[in-house]
Amino acid sequence: MNPDQMSSMVLEHTKKIEALKGSMKTAFNRLDKTDKLTEAVHTLAQSNTSLATEVKMMASKFDKAIDRIEAGQQRQGERLGNIEKDVTHSSGHGLHIPGARDLIDEVTEARRVTDRVAEILRGAGVNVNVFHDDTTRPPNSTVNTINNHHNAQTRDLDVSVHFNAVAGGTRDAGIGVETLYREGNAEMRDLASRISKAISQVSGLDPAPGRWHMGAY
Repeated sequence: MNPDQMSSMVLEHTKKIEALKGSMKTAFNRLDKTDKLTEAVHTLAQSNTSLATEVKMMASKFDKAIDRIEAGQQRQGERLGNIEKDVTHSSGHGLHIPGARDLIDEVTEARRVTDRVAEILRGAGVNVNVFHDDTTRPPNSTVNTINNHHNAQTRDLDVSVHFNAVAGGTRDAGIGVETLYREGNAEMRDLASRISKAISQVSGLDPAPGRWHMGAY
């Protein structure tokens, strides 16, 4: 083999070696990418596992909260007793005879309280018939309309929520809370006093004991 042939052979082998190096580099790059992809998949799997665990924990907390609410509603229903299983519940004033409007809108707030109390009572298993007077106009009396609705129902208990202003202008705080009941009903007197006390505790309003009202319908 002469020198030229040897040089040609060396050059050819050199090209093959370089090509092999290039192929090996490509293979190593692909392998590296595969490792990174494998690592990413593994990380994602761990993340999904963590997410699934967190979702399970949240669901467990939610279930426990529901259990506590249902248990509370059951206890609340038991405390209500049989006398209060069917309640007719109305808001004071009327859509067209709204009462005072200043710091609050009396008819709007009365309706909000009435609807919320009805929601809680229903959650405790009480049948509640809610009434808001949307029809009465002056000079008629919304009290008569509300009373007529109550008397048309078959019920164990009547409840009506009112907000009332007092003379003397605007004051910095609420005056108080009182719950009226029909004269001569000791059971309702006790219930009225408990309601006044409960409202006072959560609102800060001065409580008045249950007060009979000889003019109540």
